[in-house]
Amino acid sequence: MKIYLLSKENSAFLETHKTFEHVLTRVKQINKTHFDNNHFNFFGANGDKPYTIDSICLTREVDKKETYTLFFIRCIDSNTGELCEL
Repeated sequence: MKIYLLSKENSAFLETHKTFEHVLTRVKQINKTHFDNNHFNFFGANGDKPYTIDSICLTREVDKKETYTLFFIRCIDSNTGELCEL
Protein backbone atom coordinates (compact mmCIF):
# COMPACT_ATOMS: atom_id res chain seq x y z
CA MET A 1 0.00 0.00 0.00
CA LYS A 2 1.15 3.55 -0.76
CA ILE A 3 0.89 6.50 1.61
CA TYR A 4 0.93 10.04 0.26
CA LEU A 5 2.43 12.83 2.37
CA LEU A 6 1.56 16.47 1.75
CA SER A 7 3.83 19.00 3.45
CA LYS A 8 4.37 22.73 3.19
CA GLU A 9 7.85 24.15 2.64
CA ASN A 10 9.45 25.42 5.87
CA SER A 11 6.45 24.47 7.97
CA ALA A 12 5.25 21.84 10.40
CA PHE A 13 2.21 21.29 8.16
CA LEU A 14 1.98 17.58 7.27
CA GLU A 15 -0.96 15.48 6.16
CA THR A 16 -1.21 11.86 5.09
CA HIS A 17 -3.56 10.60 2.39
CA LYS A 18 -4.47 7.18 1.03
CA THR A 19 -4.61 8.12 -2.66
CA PHE A 20 -3.21 10.75 -4.99
CA GLU A 21 -6.81 11.79 -5.74
CA HIS A 22 -7.27 12.64 -2.04
CA VAL A 23 -4.11 14.78 -2.20
CA LEU A 24 -5.42 16.58 -5.28
CA THR A 25 -8.80 17.23 -3.60
CA ARG A 26 -7.06 18.62 -0.51
CA VAL A 27 -4.75 20.87 -2.56
CA LYS A 28 -7.77 22.28 -4.41
CA GLN A 29 -9.42 22.99 -1.05
CA ILE A 30 -6.29 24.70 0.32
CA ASN A 31 -5.95 26.71 -2.89
CA LYS A 32 -9.56 27.89 -2.62
CA THR A 33 -9.54 28.74 1.10
CA HIS A 34 -6.01 30.09 1.68
CA PHE A 35 -4.68 31.08 -1.73
CA ASP A 36 -5.94 32.80 -4.89
CA ASN A 37 -7.72 29.74 -6.34
CA ASN A 38 -5.84 30.12 -9.63
CA HIS A 39 -4.68 27.22 -11.77
CA PHE A 40 -1.69 25.29 -10.40
CA ASN A 41 0.67 22.64 -11.74
CA PHE A 42 2.56 19.71 -10.32
CA PHE A 43 6.33 19.74 -10.60
CA GLY A 44 8.85 16.95 -10.22
CA ALA A 45 12.45 15.96 -10.58
CA ASN A 46 12.02 13.65 -13.59
CA GLY A 47 10.34 15.84 -16.20
CA ASP A 48 7.48 13.95 -17.81
CA LYS A 49 8.35 10.57 -16.24
CA PRO A 50 6.60 9.32 -13.08
CA TYR A 51 7.88 11.36 -10.17
CA THR A 52 9.22 10.12 -6.85
CA ILE A 53 9.00 13.60 -5.31
CA ASP A 54 6.51 16.17 -6.57
CA SER A 55 5.67 19.69 -5.60
CA ILE A 56 2.85 22.14 -6.12
CA CYS A 57 3.24 25.90 -6.07
CA LEU A 58 0.25 27.92 -4.87
CA THR A 59 0.10 31.72 -5.05
CA ARG A 60 -1.65 34.60 -3.34
CA GLU A 61 -1.37 38.36 -3.41
CA VAL A 62 -0.01 40.08 -0.32
CA ASP A 63 0.48 43.86 -0.36
CA LYS A 64 0.01 43.90 -4.15
CA LYS A 65 2.79 41.33 -4.61
CA GLU A 66 2.35 37.68 -5.51
CA THR A 67 3.81 35.29 -2.98
CA TYR A 68 4.50 31.67 -3.78
CA THR A 69 4.20 28.75 -1.39
CA LEU A 70 5.61 25.36 -2.24
CA PHE A 71 3.93 22.14 -1.13
CA PHE A 72 5.68 18.78 -1.45
CA ILE A 73 4.07 15.44 -2.20
CA ARG A 74 5.93 12.28 -1.31
CA CYS A 75 4.72 8.78 -1.95
CA ILE A 76 5.95 6.13 0.47
CA ASP A 77 5.59 2.37 0.34
CA SER A 78 3.95 1.56 3.67
CA ASN A 79 5.65 -1.85 3.84
CA THR A 80 9.24 -0.73 3.23
CA GLY A 81 9.19 2.99 4.06
CA GLU A 82 10.91 3.69 0.72
CA LEU A 83 9.98 6.58 -1.56
CA CYS A 84 8.13 5.32 -4.62
CA GLU A 85 6.54 6.68 -7.77
CA LEU A 86 3.14 8.33 -7.57
